[in-house]
Order: sequence, then C-alpha cells, then structure tokens
Amino acid sequence: MSYFAFETIIKGIMVAAFRKFFLSFAAICALAQVSFANLYDNLPIVKSFDKYSEFEKEVIRGDGIWMVQFFSPTCPHCQNLVDEYKRFADVARGIYNIAAVDMSTEAGKRIGASFKVDTYPTLLMFGDDKKPKTYEGERKAQGMLQEMVDMSIITTIVFVVIMRMRPFIQR
Repeated sequence: MSYFAFETIIKGIMVAAFRKFFLSFAAICALAQVSFANLYDNLPIVKSFDKYSEFEKEVIRGDGIWMVQFFSPTCPHCQNLVDEYKRFADVARGIYNIAAVDMSTEAGKRIGASFKVDTYPTLLMFGDDKKPKTYEGERKAQGMLQEMVDMSIITTIVFVVIMRMRPFIQR
C-alpha cells in the first residue's frame, strides 16, 4: 500500500469520526436547550420576565409582595429547587406574587446585576417597601411561605382568611 492510499484511508476515517462526534454533540446541545429552556416555562403561577422594564413595572413599582428566584437553567441546585418552588407558588397563588428570572438571558443578567445577584439560586423578597431582602431560610415551600407571611401583617390577615375560605370556594 502506498503512502498516498494510506493517507486517504486515514483521512476518511477521521472525517467519519468527526461527523459522528459533531452529530452527537449537536444532539446533546439540542436536548440541553430543550430540557434547560426556562425551568418555569408554561407555568402561569410563576411569572417570568423577558424585559427589565417589565420587572421594574411589576415588582419595583407595582403592588403586592414578591418572591423572585434568580436561577441558571444548568445549575443543579436550581433544578433541585424547582418542585419546592412550584409547590410554594401553588400555595401562595393569589396572595403573593411569585416570579423567576433566568440569568442565562440578557434581560435576566440585567435584572440580576441591578441587585448584585452572583450565586444561584438566589431568592429575593420584595415587601411593601420594595427593598429586596435575601431569603436565607430552608429551601422548602413551608419556610418560604412563612417568611412571606412575616413580611406584612395585612397580607398575613388576608392570607389566613383566604386559606380558611379555600375549602368553601373550591366546592
């Protein structure tokens, strides 16, 4: 076998191997984008913000008390918090405002930077005074809910009334 024939065979093998690698890599990236899109997509009880101006209008200038989670879709701790955060959002629905900011987007980076968010997940609470307070409690729905209730006495009274009325309303 000549050197030229040997070189041609090696190049063919390398091209085939590269194609397989590239296609596998592309498939993995596509799956990652699908599974890591926004951890709270298609969940109406958790508000997502696509623009800084929307965040400012609703959270900073708007009414109500907010819990906002700043997350990265690829962060394992953020992924582990999803179910508990959804549970919390379901219980707090209609009483508190619940949001999530995807820090992998340009809008998310801008919103997070304005509050010096540099670790994930970060949970910030915005009470009546609209000054952000970092939630440092247990990453369980009950703990998050208790912290939100403690932020405002009026909201707490409304919360208790609504929770006691829910069985009658749901019938």
